[in-house]
Amino acid sequence: MARFLTSGRPVTGETRQQAKTVHGLPALVFLLFLALPVMAFAQDNPRIVEAGAERYEATFRNPLVGEDLAPASTVTLDWNAELEMGLLYDEPVFSTRFRYDVTDYRLQLPTLGPGAVQLWTPQGEDGGAALPEGAPLVQPYAVRLVFRFYAPSQNAYVGLAQVIEAPGLPGEWAFNMPSSPDWGRTFVWESGIAKGDWVKAETAKAIWNGDLRAEGARLDAINWSTADFMAFLAENNLRNRAIATAEAVNRLLSGAARSFGYEVLSLREDPKAYDQPAFRPRISLRLLRKYERLLSLPQSLKQGDATAYDEAREEARAIMALMEDDAASYADPGPLRADLPRGAAIDLGDDGLQPVFVELPLAFTLIDNGREDVDRVELTISDSTGVVSSEIVDLLNGGTRFEPSVAPGPVRIAVKALSEGALGQNTCTIQLHSTVVKGPGEQEYSLRAGETASLLVFAEAPQGE
Repeated sequence: MARFLTSGRPVTGETRQQAKTVHGLPALVFLLFLALPVMAFAQDNPRIVEAGAERYEATFRNPLVGEDLAPASTVTLDWNAELEMGLLYDEPVFSTRFRYDVTDYRLQLPTLGPGAVQLWTPQGEDGGAALPEGAPLVQPYAVRLVFRFYAPSQNAYVGLAQVIEAPGLPGEWAFNMPSSPDWGRTFVWESGIAKGDWVKAETAKAIWNGDLRAEGARLDAINWSTADFMAFLAENNLRNRAIATAEAVNRLLSGAARSFGYEVLSLREDPKAYDQPAFRPRISLRLLRKYERLLSLPQSLKQGDATAYDEAREEARAIMALMEDDAASYADPGPLRADLPRGAAIDLGDDGLQPVFVELPLAFTLIDNGREDVDRVELTISDSTGVVSSEIVDLLNGGTRFEPSVAPGPVRIAVKALSEGALGQNTCTIQLHSTVVKGPGEQEYSLRAGETASLLVFAEAPQGE
């Protein structure tokens, strides 16, 4: 197996200006050790190639902020990526992990309440507002990396694309969904007249087994979502609620003056007083109590217009309801971090159960090998959302079938031996009934009590879905 490590370096001194000149362009990674060829990708011959890059500056636009309202948002990243390449069932398999840190940002996002756009910046720089404590930052997703190699046998460059759907939080390593493409869908020509085309299968094999040299990597594309941040604001930022409450109080005071004859001028609120700060975590108790009291004035004290106060109460409630509807309308259509399909690491070693690629739905059977001798196991099934099920199973010669409902992506079937049968170790066959895309349909294990065997299954949606 061969391992390629690429990373982003902090921009300091003279390089900072250079980084800014590539605004909006993919950041190209240059190798530090170009003299190290990658030979044969044998699993017993791992190789690490390190690289560095300038910072990556991305621009994006929230779908609710048009070009006529504000400039695009910008985010600057430092990033690292690690690509593992190996052979699985005589075909290539790839696993990539990615990590990023946000070093700077200018977020132009919809304003909850009066105003169109709010600028959010680190520590409130450049006239913006500082992000409130605990607020999630903008979320990258579907990060497309292209690793670039030079193939001397072809005197050409080839590229290998990897996508990390869910990069996770800043500073955390996140894995992609490992892939095992056909040879004819492994490399893309990066130079020559066929640039952009797939490298044919036989040529790809020759490149793989030849003197393939890593030349670098680039961030080819990143999507951005502010859904988590906007959801946080909708729940925790009470600025728009404070403004709406002040306006509702004024409407109630106007109705009370007409129906009860009260002098209300000194009691009126100034809604603009609640415009700042951009994030208001609470509404003053004084304002809330004032609103509640004005909603409940005794009808028996009316002296003037009998309907003015009742109409004012309806309008005040409508103001508050309109505020809630307005806040809901700012929901970002982008995905929430929790909804992104997470990947998993893949072990390309020679020991243990081998990873398998299948099509959903997932179905398998646990079968006791040999005579039934009271082999008992704890079966735990996990997918990208967490533990799907966990139960105690007594192994039978006839087998026990399981059809768990799992999300597409990595699924781990963990079998922990709770006992050893009278005839020896806890032995079992895991038989898959799903459509197997790549890998063995049956695998066996033999465990001592307390040991665990894990089968990593990469579950894909059925073709055509």
